[in-house]
Amino acid sequence: MAYRLAPLPKTAAKFIRAQTEKQRQAIYDALRKICETPLRDMNIKRLKGRRRGQFRYRLGDIRIIYTVDAEKETVTIVAIGQRGRIYKAP
Repeated sequence: MAYRLAPLPKTAAKFIRAQTEKQRQAIYDALRKICETPLRDMNIKRLKGRRRGQFRYRLGDIRIIYTVDAEKETVTIVAIGQRGRIYKAP
């Protein structure tokens, strides 16, 4: 069962536009994988602490932070960014 992707936040869309074509394609492929299986993949991890209830998808040095609404079958991207900066964002 494929989940629907909610509209991306402006900061995530801006980050994607700033990447090379190869990186953009890898991000789009990762978003497709997240929508297909948002809870199970070797690159997916449930986050703890202040980001409890969110998940992280690892794509090289890029992290995609998202939430899953199982009732609405929707994946909402919270943030996309470089590994060192993504966890410092509010």
